[in-house]
Amino acid sequence: MCSMRYKNSITSGPTESDRTIVGKSVTGLTALKCRYPEMFREARLTKQAYLKTGDVQFDGMFPGGGLPSGLLVELTGAASSGKTAVLFHLLAGYQYQYPLAYIDSSSTFFPLSAITAGIKVEQLLVVTTDSSCESVRIAENLFRLTPTRVIACDVTGRNDKLKMEQMHRLRIITTRYQGMVIFLTDSRYQLFPPSLISLQLTVTRCTRNSATMTVTRSKISPEGKNIEMTLV
Repeated sequence: MCSMRYKNSITSGPTESDRTIVGKSVTGLTALKCRYPEMFREARLTKQAYLKTGDVQFDGMFPGGGLPSGLLVELTGAASSGKTAVLFHLLAGYQYQYPLAYIDSSSTFFPLSAITAGIKVEQLLVVTTDSSCESVRIAENLFRLTPTRVIACDVTGRNDKLKMEQMHRLRIITTRYQGMVIFLTDSRYQLFPPSLISLQLTVTRCTRNSATMTVTRSKISPEGKNIEMTLV
């Protein structure tokens, strides 16, 4: 069982009765669009080869000054490494240009932390589920049924491995819709077939307010590149 809900710490979102089973995505998303149009702002339809955060340091790690659309990215690290703060920082940058969605299968999404990082939660579609496999199916539906271009998928703490065919289908759909999926994972578990993750970024805590992000597996840039990021 999984549910869809709009989380907003500033204005009231859908009540418990507004939740919909993701298996009925067309009906559920249409109803949400009528009630909460701010979550479905129009996507920019011009084709963009690279998705940019606006963070010169991060974008500059990759050829083309950004990440190519169609990527499946794994952002990983140990507990308390700062990986969630790094993810929120990247999402805040992407949100200036692209509609976002956040799939939470770990019940760890905190709106206040997102707001502190600069994310506009009133424009963020959040879907909750309790399965890594279901997260992949939800991501497919979000690309098909909403203007979402960048999807964050939090599967930290989960060890239900994903199947090769699931990830292959998601990669095809992500490429078709010129989007990107960023999986937030726990470094203790290997959920994905390595051949289907185009980029793995590992976050390591440096100090209380900083962390290092390192390219640990990549098909688009040299491995071993790293930057130090300030954590909010």
